Amino acid sequence: MIQAIANQTIRGGPEVDAVKEAFVARLNTMASAQDILTQTVWAKASLSFLVEESLKGHGTPTRFRINGPAVELSSRTALAMALALHELATNATKYGALSRDTGRIDISWSIEGEEFIFEWRESGGPVVEAPTRRGFGSRMIERALAGYFNGTARMTYAPTGAMFSLRGPVEALTAD
Repeated sequence: MIQAIANQTIRGGPEVDAVKEAFVARLNTMASAQDILTQTVWAKASLSFLVEESLKGHGTPTRFRINGPAVELSSRTALAMALALHELATNATKYGALSRDTGRIDISWSIEGEEFIFEWRESGGPVVEAPTRRGFGSRMIERALAGYFNGTARMTYAPTGAMFSLRGPVEALTAD
């Protein structure tokens, strides 16, 4: 329903088509995350399942190394994480590790004491330079995700690959 409204609202030439494509991709990501949540009556979502589902369509599974303990997210944090993963994977596909056949992405998370740590590390892609402009995705990843997890989120652009880290208290994972 929302996609139909968006398609009717956003019409026009090539510039609008790019905006429309990005908008629809973000809606699809939210829809996928909501599908995961409906399987658990909107109560929680497995982080590993969410990561795997969010990466579908962004390359073969062999390009991703996913590692972390069983972690459950509230519907609130699951939707925020799904959107962030979509933005990270889209950027990796356009500009980063997934833009080359040799690229890979290591995704890991851990719980150290009372702190949740999530990391995304790209390698094997083109030489990375920090962007000259911060778009919606970058702002959303750093600011909004940090807020949802009551912690800090940071993008780093090392020449060998983009990196993202998120840190927050464990209690924020399941907060509504």
